[in-house]
Amino acid sequence: MADLNRDGKLEILVSSGRRVYAFRSDGSLLPGWPQTTTHETREPAVIGDLDHDGNLEVVTVDYSYDVDSAHTHESFLYAWTHDGNLLPNFPLALRDGFEPLTLYDLDNDGDLEIVGNFNTRVYVFHHDGIVASGWPQDIAPFYPIAKASIGDIDANGQPEIVLPGQYAADRFEDYLGRLYVWRPNGESLAGWPLTLPDNYTFAYSNDAVLVNVDLNGPLEIAVGTFKFIPPVVRGFAALYRHDGNLMPGWPHFTVAADSLNGFQSGPAAGDLDADGFPDLIFGDGFDHLVAWKGDGTLVPGWPVIFREIGNPLVGDVTLSNPCAGDIDHDGKVEIFATNAGGSFVDATSGSQ
Repeated sequence: MADLNRDGKLEILVSSGRRVYAFRSDGSLLPGWPQTTTHETREPAVIGDLDHDGNLEVVTVDYSYDVDSAHTHESFLYAWTHDGNLLPNFPLALRDGFEPLTLYDLDNDGDLEIVGNFNTRVYVFHHDGIVASGWPQDIAPFYPIAKASIGDIDANGQPEIVLPGQYAADRFEDYLGRLYVWRPNGESLAGWPLTLPDNYTFAYSNDAVLVNVDLNGPLEIAVGTFKFIPPVVRGFAALYRHDGNLMPGWPHFTVAADSLNGFQSGPAAGDLDADGFPDLIFGDGFDHLVAWKGDGTLVPGWPVIFREIGNPLVGDVTLSNPCAGDIDHDGKVEIFATNAGGSFVDATSGSQ
C-alpha cells in the first residue's frame, strides 16, 4: 500500500496474472491502472521514489512459467510512474526473475537503486535502468534464492547487500547453501560468502533479517535453513556477526520429527519481552513458531506448537515470514504468522 497520487489516502497495489492493479480506498481503480505485463507477475510490486522527484514509482518483474514456450524463463523488469506510465528505458529484458525486488539508495545520491535476482546473477540497477558499476554478480553454480536484505551491517556508514544462495544438486543430500554479503560496488565484505555446514541450504522464502540484537552498532544477520534427507527435514536457525562469525548461543539445530522442523521462511524481529532488546521469531516447516533472545535463549512461553492448538493431524507449514508489531497500540509486540492450517498467533503470550 502507498499513497500514489498524494491525496492523503493509501492505494492498494495488487499483482495478478499479467496485470498490476492500483485500487483506491473505495475499491475503484486509480487512473492509469491496471498496467499489463508480458508474462505473469507473481511477486508483489515494490514502491518508492526512484528518481527523487517527489513522486512514487511502482517496480515489478514478470516471469514466463510456460515450459513449452519459446519464451520460457524470460523476464521483464518494469518501472511505472504513479499514474501508470513506463519510465524511460523500461521494461528491461532479463531471465528467471522470480524473486521479490528491493529498493534502496545504495550510493547515497538521493535516488533509489533496484536490486533483483535473475538466473544466477544479482543485479543492481540505477533508477534509469542502467546497471550499476560492479554489477551484476554471478554466483553460479549457486542461485540467489530470496529477497535481498540491505543495511549497514559493519556500521561504516555504507549499506551492504545480504542474500542467501542455493546450489540445487541432483540429490537432496548434496544441496548446498551459501550466504553472500556485498558492498554497493559489488565487492564481498571480509568473511563472506559463507557456506552452510553439512549440506544445509536455503528455501525460496529464507529472507535474511538484519537486526542489532546487542545494540552495539553493527547489525547481525538472522537466517533460517533446512536440509531434506528423505524422509526427514531438518534445519537450523543462525545469527551471524558482520564478520561471518556466529553470535554466542547460536545456531539452534533441529533433531527430531516432534521438535522443530526445517526453516523455510525468514525470521521476524521484535522486542517481545519489553527488555529493550530485539528477539528473533522463526516459523518452521511443520508446526512450530519459536522465539529466541539475542543470546540464543528461548523467550519465556515459546515455542508455540500449532498441532497443540489446532488440527492435531495436519502439519501447519509456515512458508511466509512472521510479522512483528504493536497492532493495538498497547505497548506490547504482537506476532502474526500464516500457515497451511490458517492459524494465527498472538506472540506476546504465545496464544492463538
